[in-house]
Amino acid sequence: MNEVHSLQKLFLAADGDDVGSCIEYYILRNEIEQLSRFSLQYEIAINWLQEILVKKFNASIIFAGGDTLLAVLSQTADVDVFDVIEVIRIDFGKKASGRTLSIGIGSTPQEAHIALKYAKVSGKNRLSLYKEIQNG
Repeated sequence: MNEVHSLQKLFLAADGDDVGSCIEYYILRNEIEQLSRFSLQYEIAINWLQEILVKKFNASIIFAGGDTLLAVLSQTADVDVFDVIEVIRIDFGKKASGRTLSIGIGSTPQEAHIALKYAKVSGKNRLSLYKEIQNG
């Protein structure tokens, strides 16, 4: 991951896996209380994600809404961003939300978004780095 270390700023795009389907399920079953609980729990989890990104990477949150987040991360040369983000992604599911999360990282918002889309079509519940997609 030496390519990651040479960058000063990275963009991170995150999206909850199958959150929309879960919401639709509750709506179609008229389970309003469950939907409300799920929504509150997920909002708390996304807030946790924002806070941890700010704490670990001095991140600036560009967009956070529903189950989607876009942030710019400041990094130091001694931190392997990929490894730290992978731990955060796993913790999001295990400790914060009970749901999996897909994340894309790139040097621009577009690259982060493409990496996120690649993570989604590659089975979800994963982290994808744009440089790895670009290099095959």
